[in-house]
Amino acid sequence: MVADLPEGLGEGSVSPHDPQPWAEALNRLQAHNRLLGWLDVYQTPAWLSMDEESRRIPAKEDLDEYARQFRMLMVTEPCLQPNLNDSPPRVHLIRFDPGNALDRERWTALVQQLEEGALWNWIEGGATNSKWVMQWRAQLRSLPDLESRREFFIATFRTAAKWKKKGKWSLVSFLKSRR
Repeated sequence: MVADLPEGLGEGSVSPHDPQPWAEALNRLQAHNRLLGWLDVYQTPAWLSMDEESRRIPAKEDLDEYARQFRMLMVTEPCLQPNLNDSPPRVHLIRFDPGNALDRERWTALVQQLEEGALWNWIEGGATNSKWVMQWRAQLRSLPDLESRREFFIATFRTAAKWKKKGKWSLVSFLKSRR
């Protein structure tokens, strides 16, 4: 079965089994949910007023435990978000700069943390915006569901941890070598 796209969503037709439209829909839904999350956490629309109290970002002590969890989830990599209802034994908060070089031991520890569960934050900057990282992230986002994205994400880091025998290397240098 092939269906035509509604007006405004592009031209051509799609098959229900084609993963690309589903991946794009998942990306849009995640962006929408994150926006709603930020609006909730930052108390919009009151946050837009000129009143000083309404413009401040809530401090950690102002937020209850679930609000803090929600705030963390809004800025983490969706495919690595832990299921907080079935709380894994450990959830690591990882801020990662793809330009920083790690030795084999630190790569291995990072992979272990990813496998145990992680709240993953990219340190946005030159390395994150490099052609190789952007291509890799586009490939990640093109996958049809969060589980396949999680597997792809962790598999990349497992491979990067085994890439060299000596010295240090970054995610950027690893991705660059694979092209």
